[in-house]
Amino acid sequence: MQTIGVLAPKGGVGKTTVSIHTAIKALESGRKVAIMDTDYPQGSMTKLCQSRSSDDLIYLNPTTHNLDKAFKQARDEAVDLVIIDGTPKTSHNFQHYAPYCDLILSPMRTSRQDREAVGDTLSVIPMSVYDRLYFLLNHSRPKRKGVENTKTQQVREFLTANDLRVCPVALTGLTDYEDSLEFNQTVTEYNPKGTAATEINELWHWIVEELNNGKES
Repeated sequence: MQTIGVLAPKGGVGKTTVSIHTAIKALESGRKVAIMDTDYPQGSMTKLCQSRSSDDLIYLNPTTHNLDKAFKQARDEAVDLVIIDGTPKTSHNFQHYAPYCDLILSPMRTSRQDREAVGDTLSVIPMSVYDRLYFLLNHSRPKRKGVENTKTQQVREFLTANDLRVCPVALTGLTDYEDSLEFNQTVTEYNPKGTAATEINELWHWIVEELNNGKES
């Protein structure tokens, strides 16, 4: 069993969007998936997933189980992949959930405020999981002729210049991400030939490679 944490102390960076798209893509790829929605009482990911009654998702509730019990439940149900949708609370994000993760995606936008918030992330991440953390540029500007927007490139260079890992796939601010959820779908279902669907497919391919390079927990 492996675990992906979608964690960031800053709100509004797209943690739930990344989590739900990753979970459904994993299901499409034949994985048995459990989700842990830590953003209570809002519970956006749980509400989105429960509205999709045909999906065979398992729900782990950290408000009623401690984390060890929640992960034991996942193992008992032969789950392949756990996805943690993080809450925008610094201590909960990294001090509690990160040690359980094989891969940590920390979504961020390309704004000045998000760049400044990188320090907040680094100030709380346990050193033991530092090598599992990748920043995921989200809601960035679309590519032109296959080339990343200058702003996206600059933020990527800012992160790498500070010896921080960055996911090679950036997600753009395309309306498909928002529109698909209106119909309780993800972009790979809503517009499977669209640019957003291509981004999610590329992101999932990269995630699989990263997990395969690591060790199972």
